[in-house]
Amino acid sequence: QERSRYDCDRDVIYWNPVATEYRPEDPNLCWRWFRTTPLITLAYTLSHARNDLCCDGDHSDSLARERYALTTENRIRHILFLKDPPCSRIYPRPGF
Repeated sequence: QERSRYDCDRDVIYWNPVATEYRPEDPNLCWRWFRTTPLITLAYTLSHARNDLCCDGDHSDSLARERYALTTENRIRHILFLKDPPCSRIYPRPGF
């Protein structure tokens, strides 16, 4: 499945509204955190766009931009998890 992403050079969001799992490039990573819902990936992608366009994200390093997006993603994961606790694929990521 094609990843949802934000192109900071073109200021364009690419969103795959049916993607629910992204396989990690590193096979040693925990696969559980790569399951998601389209709404969560949209929140993550919009967060990258907001950081770039509204928070001067061009001057941030890639780790800071990613941390910002993952924090937003985790907020959305937590809110959705509270609404649907049995849905473990949306449980917030540890460490963010």
